[in-house]
Amino acid sequence: MKQCAKCLMDQTVEAIYFDKNGLCKFCLMYDEIKDISQKKLSLDNILKKIEKNKNKYDCIAGVSGGRDSTYLLYILKKKLNLNPLAVHYDNGWNTEISNKNIKNSCKKLNIDLHTEVANWNSFRNVQRSLFNASIPDVETITELGIYKVLFEAAKKNKCKYIMSGHNIDNEFLDPLTWTYFDAKYITAVTKEQKTLNYLKNIKIFNLKDLIFYQILSKIEIINITNYFEYDHEKVTKTLINECDWTPYEGHHQESVITKFVNDYYLPKKFNIDKRKTNLSARIRSNLIDKEYAKKKLNEKNFLDFDAEIIDFVLKKLKFSNQEFDEIISKKNKNFRSYPNYYNYFNLFSPLIKLMSKHNIINPYLYYKYKM
Repeated sequence: MKQCAKCLMDQTVEAIYFDKNGLCKFCLMYDEIKDISQKKLSLDNILKKIEKNKNKYDCIAGVSGGRDSTYLLYILKKKLNLNPLAVHYDNGWNTEISNKNIKNSCKKLNIDLHTEVANWNSFRNVQRSLFNASIPDVETITELGIYKVLFEAAKKNKCKYIMSGHNIDNEFLDPLTWTYFDAKYITAVTKEQKTLNYLKNIKIFNLKDLIFYQILSKIEIINITNYFEYDHEKVTKTLINECDWTPYEGHHQESVITKFVNDYYLPKKFNIDKRKTNLSARIRSNLIDKEYAKKKLNEKNFLDFDAEIIDFVLKKLKFSNQEFDEIISKKNKNFRSYPNYYNYFNLFSPLIKLMSKHNIINPYLYYKYKM
């Protein structure tokens, strides 16, 4: 199996390609994304724009209790002297550590917190239907819910800026067939699975929201941590000392369902290992070398996954072991199996790229649909 000459991405990724030097398409995209996401606006210009926003809160910041979002709050408050509103979307899968981290960091940094709690019965039934559909995107409703809640909070509080903790040096975009965000796609799945009524009871960010909030209301997403050094060990020490933050093992492990999906469901059913994406990002940014990344990748696999967490997740989703085994055995599908907006994004990609360069929409959107 061919692997990138630089990073860990390989032919387990559908439609991957390599240049004559053996570099994968993700390495080739890195410099261009970095340039657009960081260099198009200087940090000073961003702060000047925010200063014009004379409201109670300077910006909105999503918080999950994880390292990235806590570091985001720390930067906004301690490094940039801004007054953000922290917004959390509680989908029912928080760990005790994540709840503690959210509470402690907001208290220590003197940041107001708004928490939006999803309707658990509806959320569970929709998420069950995504598993039953045999697709990898079972967490899409969480991501779409987060976006909806963040933009609603920005509009309500008259904020023009949503700050993101996504750092391209530590976490690249997932391949399209690994993670796909599209409300039309999720609506089609729930129609098939007869759970559309439940979907109507939870918040998801759709195409109309993108047009209303980002294009018409001109609310911007800024990946602010791209402007700062992001070394895991240094960041962890800072957050422990400054935010009373408790570390946890792995990436995006503050959510039980994220841990289950990333570390067990996806590799077991789809041969998708998202550690490759994150470790590869750190290789590209020279934070780690490839040999170290290979060792980390080989330390554990889904066969080592905690059986107690599996039992907990299945019980909470009301799946029997037999039902889940049947899901694992089903023919794999993805977004291409259902109606979606992909062809529209592809058709209008030149316009989307132009808008991303002028910060009308998040530049990541263009590249995500080019994965």
